[in-house]
Amino acid sequence: MAFYYNGQSVNGGAINVHLSGPYPDWLAPQTTWTNFQNNQNWQVDGVKGIDDRQVYLSERVVDYTEVGSWLYFNVTNLAQQGVYEYVLHASSLGVNKDIKIPSNEYWNPALRPKLMIWCTQ
Repeated sequence: MAFYYNGQSVNGGAINVHLSGPYPDWLAPQTTWTNFQNNQNWQVDGVKGIDDRQVYLSERVVDYTEVGSWLYFNVTNLAQQGVYEYVLHASSLGVNKDIKIPSNEYWNPALRPKLMIWCTQ
């Protein structure tokens, strides 16, 4: 899975970026900042509760010097199970900053998240 790193709210320092599986009852068309389904709230808004997501599948440290590049995460195990929805988290100890990643609806299609599949024989 690839995400375009468009920026972060505060320059300097590193951010831990985590990719995890979706909440088991997540319905993507109904998902909002506060709900995982219509009228069913996340434990903590913004999918920040421990029960709002599965364990991290992949984690990497991202430095602000990487702005303007793609961040890659290996989702092979979940994709082989037919799971193609993921939750992306960013955290930085003691510093309030966020990472900017274009969404699937971003105006520039070239910078939208991508699921890449490689076949080997």
